[in-house]
Order: sequence, then structure tokens, then C-alpha cells
Amino acid sequence: MPKNKIGGKKHKGKKNDVKVVKNLEIPESNETIGQVTKVKGNGRFDIRCIDGVERSGILRGTMRKRVWVNRLDLLLVEPWTFETDNGKCSILHKYEDDEFEKLKNLGHIPNEFKLENDELDINNDSDDYFSYNISDSDTEEEETPVVSDENIVKETTITTTTYHRTHEGIQEIDIDDI
Repeated sequence: MPKNKIGGKKHKGKKNDVKVVKNLEIPESNETIGQVTKVKGNGRFDIRCIDGVERSGILRGTMRKRVWVNRLDLLLVEPWTFETDNGKCSILHKYEDDEFEKLKNLGHIPNEFKLENDELDINNDSDDYFSYNISDSDTEEEETPVVSDENIVKETTITTTTYHRTHEGIQEIDIDDI
């Protein structure tokens, strides 16, 4: 038995990672490919399909809690034919990032179909980005002019007077005297 050069008894028993080649899921006649545009929650998604239709996709039961679908993922979907509404579909498969190019080279994705990226568009003025002027005071501050060292005026302090009610009447208390 060879000497364990790495260290730890658990490291010795690890298997070699063998990458399994997955079969590429090719869409059949009633299936199409789409990209997730919005995650609604509870296994429901808004999907933009390659035929130009926006559909509401529902994750099928065998994929729940096994496959995690995120925004901008590429999916194999099957539109519902039993509904009169053409706006729903079932999600059958999630494609990996490298499978998009394979599908495009095989001709299953048209050249006009562009994947959305998660990059910011500088020219697009959207409501997602706000700029706030936050000040520490409750009132708006006026700009004070810059004063040179020669024109410095001695600051005067203002005394604040608070009133404290007693049983004989109102008594005046000066804060500076405390």
C-alpha cells in the first residue's frame, strides 16, 4: 500500500473524479427552447421561447428540489396543448452553459435568438437605479460661503432655555447653569 503523501485518512479513500459525458437533449417536434426572464417562485418562471412567445413555465415534478433553475438559464420546454391558452409550458430540461453553442451549431437555435446577459446597459435609463441626496439633518442646508482666515468672526453661543412645570407654576431652567 502506498504511503499517504497528502495527509489525512479521508484523503486516501477519495475516488478519482471521472467526468461523465451527458447526452445532449435535442428538442422534438412538440418541444422548444427558451430562456428564463423572471423567477416567480414555487417552481414557476417567465420564459422567452425561440419562437418569440413569452410563456409561463412550470417546473415538472421530477426536477423539483433536484435541479435549480435561475434567471437567464437555457431550458427545454414543452408548450401545453391541452389548454386553450398558449401561455403555459412545462420545463423538461435545463441546459448547461456549454450546450448552447452545441445546439446553435446543430441548427436547433436560430441565429436571430440572442441570449440575454446579466450586464448593465449604460445607455438604458431604467427605474431600477435611483440616486438619492441623503443629508443628516432634517432641514435642507444652505451652502455657506468660503471664508478666508482674515475674516473669521468670533462665534457666539446661544443658550437654550427649557421650561419645567412644577406644582407652584412654571419654573425657568437654564441649561448652561446645570
